Amino acid sequence: YDDCIRDCYTTVERGRELHADCPGFKMVSRALIRKATALAKLAKSSKDYDAAIETFQKALTEHQTQIP
Repeated sequence: YDDCIRDCYTTVERGRELHADCPGFKMVSRALIRKATALAKLAKSSKDYDAAIETFQKALTEHQTQIP
């Protein structure tokens, strides 16, 4: 899961760095969802879920900024 989180972080940073267009928002959103899922699976207590919840919220925000 740690490798997944690292790869997703790199993907999100690269997508934002390139000022990704509409399909890019979808890519960044998917990477954030994968990262949040990995964080949730690594969580051992209720406090550990905070990072996963925050990342899921970021993914929703990215998804909603897509231009129809």
